[in-house]
Amino acid sequence: MKKAIQIFLSVIIMFTAMGIPVNAYDADAETNDSRVFIQTDEYSMLLDEYEELCRSSKTNENRKSLEELCYLIKEYPQYILEKQKMSEQQLKTENYTEEQIYAIKNYDGSPAMTKAASASVTGSLSHVSRTYNSSANRTYVTVTASVHWNGTPLVKGTDTLGIALAGSSTFVRSNSYCLISHPTGSVYSSSYQTQVGLGVQYRFGISADGINMFNYALLSYTGVAEGNVNVYAFSGAYSHFTYGSNIGFGFSIGGSYSAGISFTPVPGYELMWSDDDSVY
Repeated sequence: MKKAIQIFLSVIIMFTAMGIPVNAYDADAETNDSRVFIQTDEYSMLLDEYEELCRSSKTNENRKSLEELCYLIKEYPQYILEKQKMSEQQLKTENYTEEQIYAIKNYDGSPAMTKAASASVTGSLSHVSRTYNSSANRTYVTVTASVHWNGTPLVKGTDTLGIALAGSSTFVRSNSYCLISHPTGSVYSSSYQTQVGLGVQYRFGISADGINMFNYALLSYTGVAEGNVNVYAFSGAYSHFTYGSNIGFGFSIGGSYSAGISFTPVPGYELMWSDDDSVY
């Protein structure tokens, strides 16, 4: 059984035809102005999924999942107590914040303190640029998504970072890369999957040695479409896996392109946690 913590970030951008330059590779003024931040802690993710499975009508089918979640939830206080043995400087090296360090050093075992001491993840999505090449009659849109952890999560496996882009004309991959910054140096993930007209997703290991976490992951995606596309939507998602997997998440478009883009888990893979925040 494999589970994933999945974070959704979505933004819809609309431009009026009058405001778009038509000279070759002219950049729009509306760049770098759309960003969505989502932050949550790992312990809350585990609790949310456990409660969701308990409410499910398929409790018997979810028994194994509940047992695994129950184990991780029970393990978390002990995991924090192990962190408590570390010095403040060592915890800072693992990118824990002052608030998290305080919670770890003053840990009393309560659910509130467990959440406060738990590793947390932050994701952001940015609209970088839109250019229109009038001679080729093509529109280029670049979007970036990034994630980083404060603290070291209990679960360390293979994560997936993805971006989807859709508009009045089909976008295809023009260029993309995923930069993973580790304490020992930065590497580019070459394990990616594209879906024409939807987007790209990259998989990467979050810990090279099973102890140290990556500093941050940055995914850049440029899509190209025929014509002067002035209405489009883009989304980003991050999956944090409980157990190693070579599969991330599937893409789907809900309604029309102007309604935004949603990410759905691959059949057979349950979400551990999910959230959605949109800007229109």
